[in-house]
Amino acid sequence: VIARVTDRTRGKTVEIELLGIQGKQPFLVTLPMHQIRKLEKKEGRKLGRGSKVAVVLERTNGLELKSRNLIGRVDNGKKLHLTVAFSKAVAGENPVVTSVTPISLTEFAALGKIPEQINFRKDFSAALPPDYSPYAPSLEVEDARWDPKTGLPIYAIVANKNNIPERHSPEAELEAQRILTANFWQDKSRRDLRNERILVIDPPNAHDNDDGVLIEHTDKVIDGQRAYYRTLVVIADVPFYVRPGSQMEKEAQERGFTHYFDEGHALHLYPSVFADSKSSLKSGRVRPVIYVEKFWDMDGKQMGEADIGTGIIESQKVMTYGQFQYLIDSDDPSVWSYQELGDKFIQQYRHEEGLVFDSINNDPNASYARALVASMMQDTGQELANMLHHCEVPFLRRAHGAKDNLYAYEECRDALRDMGYYLSPNPFEVTIRDIQEMLAEAEARQERSSVERYVKQYLLNQAKYTTIDMGHYALNKKRYTHGTSPIRRYPDLLTLRGIHTALGNDELGLSENDIETMQDIAEKMNRLQDVQKTVALDYERYNSVARLAAYEGLQRNVILSGIKYPYVYIDVTLGKRGALRKELKISELPGTWTVNKAHNKLVYRGQVEVPIGTAIRATIRDVKPETGDWNFDDMIPTPKSMSASMKNGAGKALVAKVS
Repeated sequence: VIARVTDRTRGKTVEIELLGIQGKQPFLVTLPMHQIRKLEKKEGRKLGRGSKVAVVLERTNGLELKSRNLIGRVDNGKKLHLTVAFSKAVAGENPVVTSVTPISLTEFAALGKIPEQINFRKDFSAALPPDYSPYAPSLEVEDARWDPKTGLPIYAIVANKNNIPERHSPEAELEAQRILTANFWQDKSRRDLRNERILVIDPPNAHDNDDGVLIEHTDKVIDGQRAYYRTLVVIADVPFYVRPGSQMEKEAQERGFTHYFDEGHALHLYPSVFADSKSSLKSGRVRPVIYVEKFWDMDGKQMGEADIGTGIIESQKVMTYGQFQYLIDSDDPSVWSYQELGDKFIQQYRHEEGLVFDSINNDPNASYARALVASMMQDTGQELANMLHHCEVPFLRRAHGAKDNLYAYEECRDALRDMGYYLSPNPFEVTIRDIQEMLAEAEARQERSSVERYVKQYLLNQAKYTTIDMGHYALNKKRYTHGTSPIRRYPDLLTLRGIHTALGNDELGLSENDIETMQDIAEKMNRLQDVQKTVALDYERYNSVARLAAYEGLQRNVILSGIKYPYVYIDVTLGKRGALRKELKISELPGTWTVNKAHNKLVYRGQVEVPIGTAIRATIRDVKPETGDWNFDDMIPTPKSMSASMKNGAGKALVAKVS
């Protein structure tokens, strides 16, 4: 923001005022003297009273910058008019955050030429460049996620296409605001876990922190034997806030899941004021939770039964996976227990316990930090499912089984046999161990990704929600449920309500309607799960098409990626961000192109052969970021493919003309 020096003293700080505030400045802002000297040295002049500087306000001293991006429009003066919203934390036993009137700023100038595709009638994103000058503040206008045809961000287009509301209803927003005053201190049965050193580990842009972990050494005796490790997983007690029949629940059931996009954007399951604040396990904030406590011996074997109950926590620290990985890689004694027991958890997670095909977030090649957290959450999901099953409380099981399509099985078996892998002729004789051993062999031969693709596509069904006790084939668990992400998945809310029912907390437990409609809800969540995957794919495709718009009308290489009658598949690569694929009917090929009899090459003018995997020159046409469509024409072989054909005795007469 732009600020003006109001007082130059000889102390450690200089007071400044933020320009654009109407009335008295609601909070004190200062600059450290060492930073002032650094700026003066850089610019070669002194900062005096009235000097204007550009400053970045950070989340410190009770001041929170609510908007992660600067949002702006262009005013008549052609300068960037920005609005930044703030909130101020009022100290006390239960800190209250009060909003401050948004600050309008008009002092910034655009850095370089403003991208032509930015529609300034709409809000746009902007950022300070890394080397900005405090005396001539400028902004880089961000347009990578912008659709030049409609002026809308790509995530908004994808949301509209898939009928996902961008905003919650005013009724749900009002309900979320009222929830902020809810008091859980009256529940004396909750276990006090505020002194536990709980870590909340999430991706960098996550705001809805809904679970935390702890691993520590212990001397506790279980059934006459000394335990060596204690683990504690805590989950945000969303059922305490979101009650059956409430407006927030109705809208969450219609959404099913939170949808995440790049740059920290998300379409939340609940109103963001709830997801980002009261329910989220923020560092140092007291929160109601459901906990799962377990004890382990030195070899990582569980001792005794898991203790599942309700509690209150005050998480020690919120960390990103990268920060946690850095800590794990260090010699810090505070994480020795994580390193020791984590090795055993991860070994089971990656090889022994299951195939980890359940979610796009579960990666068998994930970093240590991600794999450790994922393994603990999977173990917790199993414990929650076992408790609900034994207490005979209805719940949404997460089930996974093998396909019963014999044709698909035969096709998979034949393809794997050609690659050197064996499967039983009878699909009902195949065990999880058989698949694990095959994948272990494939990993040793550096072919795991190819083999895994066949197994996923032809051998195993997609994981789904159901009330039937089917088990989880891929995770090799007799029963399993989703319960560790209640802020971003609706099924988890029902699971935790079931835990309350099992614990005798009927007020926070399942309603009669929850129980009566549970199978219908399972089927609805399965449909919304498909929508979630479609949204993720659409978002990536629309963004790729938006990047491709820069090449419209230009000639560039495209790749012949496959031929499978009656289609030809053409890919255009976009650097490290993947590729776009175009499916073209063979009958729609330009008249100069045909397909050979073996269906493994394209043939240009009957002479130049282009094998699969070869580049072709084409002109990019009809790029439509608002629909995710694109096209190309003027296909000709590249000089390299021409030379290859000449070596094989073809294409000599075409060289001059094509070149």
